[in-house]
Amino acid sequence: MQSKWSFKLLLFFLCFGGEFFAQLEDTMPIRTQDLGEVVADKDYFKKYQRALRRVRRVYPLALYAAKELKTLEEEQNELKSGRKKKRLAKDLNKELKEDFQFVIRDLYIEEGKLLMKLIHRETGKTVWEIISGNRGKVRANMQGGMGKLWGQDLDIRYEPKGEDQIVEQVIQDIWNKRVYADLSVRKMDKTTYKKRQKEYRSRRKAARKKNRKKKEEK
Repeated sequence: MQSKWSFKLLLFFLCFGGEFFAQLEDTMPIRTQDLGEVVADKDYFKKYQRALRRVRRVYPLALYAAKELKTLEEEQNELKSGRKKKRLAKDLNKELKEDFQFVIRDLYIEEGKLLMKLIHRETGKTVWEIISGNRGKVRANMQGGMGKLWGQDLDIRYEPKGEDQIVEQVIQDIWNKRVYADLSVRKMDKTTYKKRQKEYRSRRKAARKKNRKKKEEK
C-alpha cells in the first residue's frame, strides 16, 4: 500500500494562482503526443486501470496549472520590474496555500510524481524550471533538495514513449471520450482532509492485520 505524500507539493505551484473552483473550458488547447508502437503487456489492463485512477485525480490539476501559468506569464510581461514579477508570483503562492493545500497533501507518492510529470507535459517545463523562473535558482535548488529527501525529483520529465506510455494512452482516451474523467478542479477543506486521513489510517491498519493473519496461517 502506498504511503501518503507528506512533502508539501503546494510549493511546486509557486507561480499559479486564481480560483480553483473554476471549470476547465471546453476550448482549452490539447497537447497530444505520438505514442509510436505500443508493446503488448499481459498486465496491461491492470496497469491501465491504475493509471486511469491516478490520472483522474491529478490531470485536472496539471491542466489548470498550465492555464494559470500562461495567465501569470502574460501578467508578468506587462511588468517591467523584476521585483514586481516575483512579488506577483509570491502573492499568488500565498493564495494557493490557503485554498489548495489539503488537496495536495491528500495525494499519494505516485500521484504526486505523476502530477509533476503532467505539469511538464502541459507546460513544457519541469517543476524545477517553473520555480527557478519565478522565484530564482536558489529557491528552486533548495526545494529540489527537500524534494529528494522525500524521494521526489522536481526536474522529472514526462516520457510518453517510455515509462509514461500507458498514461499517455489514458489521456488520449479521455480526450477522445473513450473513458470518462471529470476535469474540473475541486477544493478540499481541513475537515474533509482529516476525515480522509483517518479513513486511510484505518485501511492501512486493517491491511496490516490481514497480512499478519495470512502469515500466521502459513
